[in-house]
Amino acid sequence: MHKRKIGFAEFAGICRNHGLKSTQQRFEIYSELIGSTEHPDAESVYTAIRKRMPSLSFDTVYRAMRTFEEKGAISRVSPGLERTRYDANMEPHHHFICGKCGTIKDFYSEEFNRISTPMEIDELGKAEYVHVEVRGLCNKCRKSKLT
Repeated sequence: MHKRKIGFAEFAGICRNHGLKSTQQRFEIYSELIGSTEHPDAESVYTAIRKRMPSLSFDTVYRAMRTFEEKGAISRVSPGLERTRYDANMEPHHHFICGKCGTIKDFYSEEFNRISTPMEIDELGKAEYVHVEVRGLCNKCRKSKLT
C-alpha cells in the first residue's frame, strides 16, 4: 500500500518539479490523494477536504486534480466505472481492480516491471512505461458471492 503524509515543503518541491504553483488548496488536495490507498475520485477528495476547508469548491478540486494529472504529478485510473479516479503513487506499480465493487488496490511485482513491450508497439509510438491492470473479484466480493 502507498499511504503517506507529506509536508508543505515537500509538496512545494513536487510542484516545482512539475512546473506548478504551490498553494494551500492544492496542498490539501494533493495531501488527500497521497494519503489515500483508495484511488479517490474528485468528489471523494472534495468531501474529505471540505470538512477542514469549507470555502473550497468542488470545481477547484476537480481543476487541481486535472492539472496535477496534466503535469504528471498524479495519474488517472479508469477502471471502467462512471467516475475517473486518481493515483498519487507515481512509483512503478500495478493495479488489481474488482469488477464487482470497483475497488482498486496497488500491488508491486518485479516480474511485471520487467515486461518489455512487443515490437509492434514501435509502429504505434514510443512506450514510456508498462502498467498492468489485473481484473477480477476482490476477496470481500468473492466471500459474499460464496455465502
